[in-house]
Amino acid sequence: MPDGIAAVKPLCQPPKSVPAYKADGFIRLSAAAADRLREHLLPEGKLWLNGFVRCPQDNPAIRPEDLLCVQDYEQAGYAVEDALEAYVSLLDLGYPPDRIGLVGESAGGGLVFSLCLLLKERKLPLPKAVVAISPWTDLTFSGESYTLNRKKDPSLNFGQLQRFASLYGGSRVGDPLVSPLFGELSGMPRSLIIAGSQEMLLDDAREMARRLKSYGNRCELLIEEGLWHVYVLYG
Repeated sequence: MPDGIAAVKPLCQPPKSVPAYKADGFIRLSAAAADRLREHLLPEGKLWLNGFVRCPQDNPAIRPEDLLCVQDYEQAGYAVEDALEAYVSLLDLGYPPDRIGLVGESAGGGLVFSLCLLLKERKLPLPKAVVAISPWTDLTFSGESYTLNRKKDPSLNFGQLQRFASLYGGSRVGDPLVSPLFGELSGMPRSLIIAGSQEMLLDDAREMARRLKSYGNRCELLIEEGLWHVYVLYG
């Protein structure tokens, strides 16, 4: 098995497929965090977990029928292309798009929306639904919550976020494939966005929901009072 990659065989053939994208600022994912995501979101024996980002080029090919959980990854500048590869692999396996949903948290929460924009650009079918937990949708930091909640959110560090944005987006932080908040959002899948009222990324969630609705999309926004970034994974 390539260094930094853990592959788990499916327990059974699932009725649906839910690629789950967790990117930890597009930089790194721990095995413990991946386990928590799987336990909270993916009931045993029912759903697949696919957390895809780019593998080092000298690694052997990963079989698409394996379930991949990324353990360590540096400079995920092509994360959206890798998300596309994972999604297309499901289509190639015979899953119809209306039986596929996307789940992402934090950077992965923004990534699921970027993937949908890329699918539209490539004229590929979109998934049935999206769930975004505390999504990072604006790497330009335009939201007021980055200032208002900077000292309230115990799980995020603003300086670290700035570094992640620079590493991942470089001069393209406003590109919709990096910051999906700025994309042309017509025809997006129905979505559920979850955030905490005290997280720095609160305005990313609120503004993404507002813009999705302004384009005529179905979107439900849930904000939990007094809680922080990705609070659902702390239970």
